[in-house]
Amino acid sequence: MASLGSPITIIRPHQIEFGIGTAGKLGKWASERGYRRMLVISDAFNASRIDVLELKGEVTVFSEVTPEPDTANLDKVLAAANEADAELIVGFGGGSAMDLAKLAA
Repeated sequence: MASLGSPITIIRPHQIEFGIGTAGKLGKWASERGYRRMLVISDAFNASRIDVLELKGEVTVFSEVTPEPDTANLDKVLAAANEADAELIVGFGGGSAMDLAKLAA
């Protein structure tokens, strides 16, 4: 489990895709790699749109992302990831969701 006192290593992906229709490729990508339990970290608005990701398997949505998230928000995300036993963390939405997803992963 990550904490603010622990070093964090981020490995950049070899493949980055963006543009119209690319979000829908995530489900196929995750399935091909054997991911079955996923946590999607999002704000409330984008949480209602996760169907566009076409994820298959057990999908847990954390939609309590706050603007400029603090350590309390991070603690809630980490608890949700542990409870879901997530194999894949997905940040979906704006910068706050992406920041929390990077820290949780």
